[in-house]
Amino acid sequence: MKDEPIDSQVEDAALAGLREATNHCARDASALTQPETDEAGSEEAKHEDRQKLVVPVIYGTNGQPVTCTYMNHPAWAESTNICMTLHFIMLTLGPVRSASWCFQYRKAVQYFLDFMADYNGRNPSALRIVHIRDITPSTLRSFGLFLDKAGKSRVSAAILKSAIRLAAQQTDAVPKLELPVVNAVKGSSAEPLSEEGVATLTLASQQVVDAIRETIERRKVIDAAEPYTFAELQTHLEKRFTKRDILTWVKYKVDNQKGFGKLQALVRVSRCDDPEMVELRTEHRLKIALTKMLAADPTIQVPPDYEHDFRKLGSWNSTILDPYRVVKTFNDHGFPFKYSAMFKSEYSGRGSNVIEDCDDVIKLLLNKLYHVRVGFNCFYGERGQYMMSMDEHLALYYPTGIDMVGLAALMTLQAGWNKEAIMGVDKDNFEHPLTSTVEETIKIITSEKFRGQGSTVPYSYPKQVLAASDAGNPYSFYNLILLAKEFTAALSPYLNGVIDPIRNRQVNTLFAYIRPWSGWAISDAGNGTATLDYYNQFSLMMSDFLEKYEVIDNGKRLTSASEITRRLRVSWLFYNTKSTSFAFLSQLMGHQSRDTTDQSYDNSPKARARRLERLRSALESIVALLRARKFKGLLGRRASALANTKLSIFFLPHLERALWACGNRYKPDWPGAPSLPKGTKCIALEQCLFCSRVWILEDSLPYMIERLAHIDELLRVGSAAEFGSRLEAERDEITAILDEWPDEAAIEEALQYRTENSPLLPRNMRDLRLIFKTGDLDE
Repeated sequence: MKDEPIDSQVEDAALAGLREATNHCARDASALTQPETDEAGSEEAKHEDRQKLVVPVIYGTNGQPVTCTYMNHPAWAESTNICMTLHFIMLTLGPVRSASWCFQYRKAVQYFLDFMADYNGRNPSALRIVHIRDITPSTLRSFGLFLDKAGKSRVSAAILKSAIRLAAQQTDAVPKLELPVVNAVKGSSAEPLSEEGVATLTLASQQVVDAIRETIERRKVIDAAEPYTFAELQTHLEKRFTKRDILTWVKYKVDNQKGFGKLQALVRVSRCDDPEMVELRTEHRLKIALTKMLAADPTIQVPPDYEHDFRKLGSWNSTILDPYRVVKTFNDHGFPFKYSAMFKSEYSGRGSNVIEDCDDVIKLLLNKLYHVRVGFNCFYGERGQYMMSMDEHLALYYPTGIDMVGLAALMTLQAGWNKEAIMGVDKDNFEHPLTSTVEETIKIITSEKFRGQGSTVPYSYPKQVLAASDAGNPYSFYNLILLAKEFTAALSPYLNGVIDPIRNRQVNTLFAYIRPWSGWAISDAGNGTATLDYYNQFSLMMSDFLEKYEVIDNGKRLTSASEITRRLRVSWLFYNTKSTSFAFLSQLMGHQSRDTTDQSYDNSPKARARRLERLRSALESIVALLRARKFKGLLGRRASALANTKLSIFFLPHLERALWACGNRYKPDWPGAPSLPKGTKCIALEQCLFCSRVWILEDSLPYMIERLAHIDELLRVGSAAEFGSRLEAERDEITAILDEWPDEAAIEEALQYRTENSPLLPRNMRDLRLIFKTGDLDE
């Protein structure tokens, strides 16, 4: 029989409200998106429509959408408490957690539905899982075994249990269940970057910092430049010729015996306002008329450096604009940040396509950069002349996404903070009050992390994180913040007042940058400014960063954000644990427990291998001190007594390996051991394996193996039947010692030693007393 829920009325009422809200949303969505259908429509179509409608989408704190696809699972049923409670947990916890948590919980629910379908199919209706309270300790263990059999990680079971516990703390709709610990090792799948990877990433980031400083210096030159005017650019639209220009060109052709076509001559004549040339525009024998006019003017001479191709003499298509003056012109007119309202209609590629429609200086520049640039670069590119794109012009003055992600990556490598803490730096208040109290150049940087501070505090709970920085280092965290603040000052005013709708707060302008022109010109994203503080911009810009700068890890070039973003903190921890206390590093990372640091950031195969090396080294040092009686650390009472024990070690004649040792020969405690007179030593070697004073050494292993062989032989002999129980007990003791011995290589070596030196022991252990010389056992 199943136990009745104590608070079932509260739970059922809450879930009933959730079910009604879900159905209401489905009906609203149907009214908006689905056409009217005949009531006699097929049941299959209605079922498909229902499946499409009842699947809601939630948004994590980073703004990424998560679809509740588990509601399309064959085992999903809205009428059951278990399904609606699991969905209620998603709706309660999901919006206040990152999308990554939502994805993990969604997968856990899907796996659990797989398990539930299998479990309910194998059990009668009275034992099926239909209520959240049916998730008992045995059910959770069965779920873990199901995941093992399916080749899935038990992490999903741990996530499901954790979600139920967290939801029960926040609402009465989810009961508090007593569930066991799930043995699921949730290790870090992110490997730290190799030393090569850290070095190349650091170098690439420092190159970005150097380029930013050059841009800041370049701004001074641009600000002092002379902007273009509309009248000045109009003079370049069409090359105008004088009568002397045309006759000089004709003389150049005649003197060099180069023919010229009537069309070439007519183009030049049509661009001349001299009355005589105007009359020639309708002349049929234009070439002859120009030759006669040249002969009538003997003053016409061809200069030595004469350039006869008019396309290179200042036409709009061949005019080379000064990039600094172009940017200065944009800045003086507030372009493009103040043009968002009329941008697409008048100041886009289509708006500046026709040169005659370009009625201001900005449109003329856009025509040049949009429509002339490609042909110009194709014609003059081989001659070493290049016209920059709009993005390249703006990058001369403003920050780009690559600039800001390079800064953020270098900050993470230095501080070990996560992306949230880096993006949370307050550009106007980032120094801790105690900064510079120890040393003037040492700055304490502070920020906040908001999520996951521990099981005893709310999930969204701000916690201060700290980092020390050297103000004397131009690439230090402190100087990078100041550099970012100065660099983004030109864009910050355009982001002031912009609220992140997901987190309901002002976006951080410290990492502002100008968006790529191609995406800006075709989107509705405001004035084209952005910041890494948006949920997906960091990953997008990191991919662009890796495309531009070479970052090599273990001989392979990294090309995507997924190959590096999650590895930054892991790398910081891995390389800093060599010189800094692990507990201190855990505090700097903002973790409530060292276990979080250990399991999530220091649990990669490389980290575990180094941890084992440190453990082995420490154990070897302790053992060496213990053997030398020089250990001065703290031990437990039993460990301390064992460390100070004076051993009596037994050696058999002609054998270099010790038989075993005794910790106190004056007080044996084997079953039936007598109380020895003061100063008398125990000589009952045949009883040692039943005494707690015995010390089995690695040298003892060959003797244990031989004694086990003797016992098996004696148990098969009928004459030893009366000693069967004692021999069996001795065999169990020796078997336990050999099975639990930690070093398999030592067992193999003992087998080899026994083979080469057998026999080692007499079959009757009492005969050991005879092997020793008289008095040896009493010394």
